[in-house]
Amino acid sequence: MLSELRRSIDSIDEELIRLIGERIRLAVEIGRVKRSLGLPIIDKDREGEVIAKWVEGLSKFGVDAETAIGIAQSIIRVSTRAQLVSRLDIGVTIIGSGRVGRTLARALGRVADVILQRHDEELVPNDVIILATKPTDESINILSKYSGKLRGLHSHGLILSQDAHV
Repeated sequence: MLSELRRSIDSIDEELIRLIGERIRLAVEIGRVKRSLGLPIIDKDREGEVIAKWVEGLSKFGVDAETAIGIAQSIIRVSTRAQLVSRLDIGVTIIGSGRVGRTLARALGRVADVILQRHDEELVPNDVIILATKPTDESINILSKYSGKLRGLHSHGLILSQDAHV
């Protein structure tokens, strides 16, 4: 009897895991749509709606509001994290293989295709080019070399236009 009940719970757990996985997949897609529309990933109003739905739904089964809120917040947290770390459809070239360049490459590598290169290598064209270096004669030379292809120059780095062929 006990083992039969546990098998039933195991079956339900498997279905819950599958459904949560599907929810995460949809959340990633929603994240892509939000990015394309320029919307923020985190939407507190929507989170409030989802939490209220969980509290109401689970109260019908005798689950207290605090527990229902905890379950809903856990699911929202994993969905939001999936949206935030989903890969972007961009490529990034980082010039500068020192500590700052490597740190940027690790961080951006979670969400974009990153190429890390040294100053003395020929520039690999990409959607975004970041110059991660201290101002030196060498970095000024890089700016000079590619200045005709610049779309914008920011204190954070060098960005080439998407149609630049270097």
